[in-house]
Amino acid sequence: MSIQREGSRGALPAGRGSGGFLSILAVFLLTAAPPLLAQTDTGATSDAPDSYQPRAVVLGGAHGLGGDELHPFGGVEAGLFRGRYGGMVLGQFGRGNEFESLFLAGGPAVELGVLGPVVFTVYGGLAWYQEEIDAGFSRDLTGPFAALSLRYPLPLGVAGFTVSAWGGSLDDEGFERSVGVTPVRFSLGLGL
Repeated sequence: MSIQREGSRGALPAGRGSGGFLSILAVFLLTAAPPLLAQTDTGATSDAPDSYQPRAVVLGGAHGLGGDELHPFGGVEAGLFRGRYGGMVLGQFGRGNEFESLFLAGGPAVELGVLGPVVFTVYGGLAWYQEEIDAGFSRDLTGPFAALSLRYPLPLGVAGFTVSAWGGSLDDEGFERSVGVTPVRFSLGLGL
């Protein structure tokens, strides 16, 4: 038996499959990676390839069209690299549009290269997402995750832009319904 709730809002759009955007992102990376990797000077790694380089950016964004429909979110994207390779994590908390959201994800990362002053990094792994609806119920998912992160150097620090996507089945607490989703978030921020 499937129970439908009227007025439940939630941020994650229902989709026909959970891999649509992840497939598009993979095709983009396969076509964009060769020119980026052809660059010999990444500009983002230190002179000593054996040194570790921490990275952190405070990011934010919003879902919705504004007013009561807006769901702003913010958090931190952080990583540790040695040369072009490392690991990154992304954590974000959101509140608005009658629900709270918590998103945690991370995995191995590769710096693809530079295009002008912009450094391109991809990472992926596992994500966990949870929504707490003000009406008193929650739902969550665990699934695959992928992100494209861009860093632009500023006089003090960097500006960051991240496109993240994850997929899976959103399970409602106390209900016999599971919805396939592929949410995408665009985030902007500043960091070091």
